[in-house]
Amino acid sequence: MHLYETIEITGNYLADISLPLALTGIGASINTKSIKEASGLAFGSTFIKNIVSPLLAMFIGFLLNVMNEDLGILFIIFSCPTAIVSFIMASSMKGNAKLAGNIVLISTLGSIFTMTLGLFCLRYFGII
Repeated sequence: MHLYETIEITGNYLADISLPLALTGIGASINTKSIKEASGLAFGSTFIKNIVSPLLAMFIGFLLNVMNEDLGILFIIFSCPTAIVSFIMASSMKGNAKLAGNIVLISTLGSIFTMTLGLFCLRYFGII
């Protein structure tokens, strides 16, 4: 086994654990009280991120004659949940880290349904 392979295997292990570890850390810092306090902003942001943004991107894609698999890729890109790094950035910049964490949590849970439904509709109507 070469040194390069050892570094690559170690890097792959670290990459595989980073997302679950980050989501666990965010989940540990969130309580139901903070979700209730910031629910309007968090749910509003999630609605825009998970529903409005993909629909707007699809509309613009149709106007630009983007079709088939490219339109499906466009949908997936714009319907992905909020990045975990937004929580880290809000924390480091002394922003509202609880709100950012709530948005990450709610948009991640919501994207399970919105992405599935959106891809089903795109497939059902023969767009992808």
